[in-house]
Amino acid sequence: MKTMARKGLAFVLALVLSLTVLFPVLNMGKLETAEAASTSTFEDLNQSQIVAAMGAGWNLGNQLEATNGDGYPILAGTGWTGIAPTAALFKAVKSVGFDTVRIPVSYLNYIEGNSSSGYYINSSWMAYVKSVVQMAIDADLYVIVNMHGDGYESVTGGWLLCGASDQTTIRAKFAGAWKDIANNLKEFDEHLIFEAMNEEYKATDGGGWLYDNGQNTSGYSTAYANIEALNQIFVDTVRQTGGNNAKRWLMVAGWDTNIDLTADSTYYNFTMPTDNYRSSSISSSEKRLMASVHYYTPWDFCGDGTSGKTQWGKITTDSSLVGGYGWYSSSNNYGEDYLEYEFDLLKSKFTSQGYPVVIGEYGSVNKNNETYRAYFARRVCEESKDAGCVPVIWDNNGSGTGNDAFQIIDRSTNKVASSADEIVAAIKTVYPTSSSSSSSSSSSSSSSSSSSSTLDGTYYIKSYYSGLYLDIDGGSSSNNANLQQYSFLGTSRQKFKLVSNSSGYYYIYTGASSYSKVLDVAKKSKNNGANIAQYSYNGGTNQQFEIVQVSSGVYAIKTRVTSSASCLDVYGWSNVSGGNIAQYEYWGGACQLWILEAA
Repeated sequence: MKTMARKGLAFVLALVLSLTVLFPVLNMGKLETAEAASTSTFEDLNQSQIVAAMGAGWNLGNQLEATNGDGYPILAGTGWTGIAPTAALFKAVKSVGFDTVRIPVSYLNYIEGNSSSGYYINSSWMAYVKSVVQMAIDADLYVIVNMHGDGYESVTGGWLLCGASDQTTIRAKFAGAWKDIANNLKEFDEHLIFEAMNEEYKATDGGGWLYDNGQNTSGYSTAYANIEALNQIFVDTVRQTGGNNAKRWLMVAGWDTNIDLTADSTYYNFTMPTDNYRSSSISSSEKRLMASVHYYTPWDFCGDGTSGKTQWGKITTDSSLVGGYGWYSSSNNYGEDYLEYEFDLLKSKFTSQGYPVVIGEYGSVNKNNETYRAYFARRVCEESKDAGCVPVIWDNNGSGTGNDAFQIIDRSTNKVASSADEIVAAIKTVYPTSSSSSSSSSSSSSSSSSSSSTLDGTYYIKSYYSGLYLDIDGGSSSNNANLQQYSFLGTSRQKFKLVSNSSGYYYIYTGASSYSKVLDVAKKSKNNGANIAQYSYNGGTNQQFEIVQVSSGVYAIKTRVTSSASCLDVYGWSNVSGGNIAQYEYWGGACQLWILEAA
């Protein structure tokens, strides 16, 4: 995130501990520990395999990168959340459906030594970082570890500044720190990925972003050159520690992790480092470097919790509520067309050249607008999957609403937050099942979901959005009797029998017709808004449905006539009895999700 305030500075603990207090606590065995680091065989995964295996990811934000104001990460990793990460948390992350966790880490004043004796990480802090990585890997997650808050001028102890004048010292400190990190974590297998830096953004004049409305500004080219030099030092340093580090995947930071600045040569010409010391066992035709970027556009929708801009994308209903400014303009919508443009840039610049891209952070704050937040997440995931990227959603455990409310998993319960149920469901429509942690997982299905084969039976079907039930209007047994939602009656008009066929689709027989008729997409239409009614069975594709589980007990009912591109939808977001059910393009919103209750 761009500033520490956006990371939840309000959560900083009042307790400020001196080093003389901190170190004994770290060494007293009060922290949750994990098993010894993995020494299992390193499995070489190529570009497509690593992207498939990493799937969709989640950020452990506001934990190991958080500081207490004196230049040291907060005691025992409790960070600004006040809750230390546990093995149970990472198991929950995996069970929810994420395959990757990004662990932002600050080192700051825990980097000890000097230019003469060399730089290294305080052993207590390094041991704690290693224990957290181990817990995540034990949960069968891919793990990204970076150097996070060290690059912020606003943080006490920040030193990794691309705009500072003394780059000689900075580079020596950077190389020493990464050498120590890499040596301490080199035992881990391919599940561990190192990320060089977080958001490097200051110009050499000491103020402003690395860009100003897309125009070159004095000092910026030098700052860019410094970032690329640091990226090269990172790759060379980690590789030369040998062992698994000679062949593991490494992430290098784009300019300000901004897609335009990193991938669009119109602005600057970002180049990937050379990989001079990579293991000779890796084919020369393969890469082992990834690019790191973030996506929070438009900011007034994604990050400004006070803007009143609560809607995004083509599902918007009120243009006055649509987010309207991005990085370069206050007049551009920065909606779906812009999202697609940005990912086309990534595909052209990186993934088509063999470099995977990790969207290390994306997301939007809670403004009581979960449907739009879910749609945004789904579209970022869809574009990521299409472009060969790995999306990792930002979560700082910030509950409620406002500037810091990025909570996805409630760390006090290790469950999906109530404000994020729909978001997680939307992500799972694109990444429906947890990948295996081996290369065999790379042959991911082109389908965005997986159908269940055990649903034959009779059900009441309840809308996840409105709490109302599918209902044949008036209980009619006639052809073309309309499908609607209605308050629960418990009668045959609200009973539906699912009967699977040999192709894995279901016919949905209606209790109102004594199970002689089935649900039918009117006139075999493939259009949004096409009506759903009951009709005599004829076996057509417009009478076949794919029942897809998107989370525990929650399903999407997709229409075969559209090749599962559309689904049953509470039309117009109706929440009243009599609201119509129609076919609409599937995007994973609550109005398209259903709960099956055995009748």
